[in-house]
Amino acid sequence: DLYSDSVLSCHPQQAIELYSDSVSSCHPQQAIELYSDFVLSCHPQQAIELYSDSVLLCHPQQAIELYSDFVLLCHPQQAIELYSDSVLLCHPQQAIELYSDFVLSCHPQQAIELYSDSVLLCHTQQFIELYSDSVLSCHPQQAIELYSDSVSSCHPQQAIELYSDFVLSCHPQQAIELYSDFVLLCHPQQAIELYSDFVLL
Repeated sequence: DLYSDSVLSCHPQQAIELYSDSVSSCHPQQAIELYSDFVLSCHPQQAIELYSDSVLLCHPQQAIELYSDFVLLCHPQQAIELYSDSVLLCHPQQAIELYSDFVLSCHPQQAIELYSDSVLLCHTQQFIELYSDSVLSCHPQQAIELYSDSVSSCHPQQAIELYSDFVLSCHPQQAIELYSDFVLLCHPQQAIELYSDFVLL
């Protein structure tokens, strides 16, 4: 309470060193409120190291709101490593909204590895919409391997619409092998319409 107005604004470095051992571990909520305005904006790296052990595990929602504006934009790699264990597993929807603009466009490979286990299984529809613009166009091979097990079997119609423009035209052989077992047997009419332009010719 004494530091919140005067000392923190005048000596942020000393305050960081002073808080890192005692206050952060004992009063994470107060630390979050205290750091949110000044320290985080001036020393994001130190804040990341300070929050990574105690605060993030105890208050993932507050950490998400706190990091979403500054740290994620400046240190996306560190944010990816920091979120990968706790927050993504507990709040996949919030993670999707948080990553959808910056990180996914800059680090699609890391996003693929990060999302492939938890989010894809729980939110296949959101995953399809999220990847349809950036990742699929940049890494069609990885997208094919990623979709072949879960999404194609669960949402064949969405997979057909998603693949019909880019992947099928660029990798018809892979698409044939991918569709030949499930989609063709279940949706022969759609398969006929889809293949009639490119593959048949």
